[in-house]
Amino acid sequence: MSIDGIGLLVYAVMIRAFGKYNLSIKFSAITVGVAPFVINKIIAFIMLRIYNSPIEKLFVPADIVISLLQLIVAFIIFYMMQQRDDDLVSWFTVAIFGAGINYMLIPYVVPMFVSY
Repeated sequence: MSIDGIGLLVYAVMIRAFGKYNLSIKFSAITVGVAPFVINKIIAFIMLRIYNSPIEKLFVPADIVISLLQLIVAFIIFYMMQQRDDDLVSWFTVAIFGAGINYMLIPYVVPMFVSY
């Protein structure tokens, strides 16, 4: 499994929008948790249709668990960022550690416990 580039892009855009436009925690977390999953599944569906492969393996349990855990961690991250609104250094620290947990740790740990 590789680091999710689409997820990191959505995360970076939502961090910027959350800081600049003062978006709600729920909207930001749901966008970070669900949008990369949907985009990756659309790309996978297109690739499976191009190569005439069976699409029964499009939704696997590990991917769904990863997406749910990323959603939960995103709620925690955005809540912590909202609490640290005045201190810019701790705000960036939470954002960087959140990205590390969300896109580097969770996708590697979950497949150890949930089978494909």
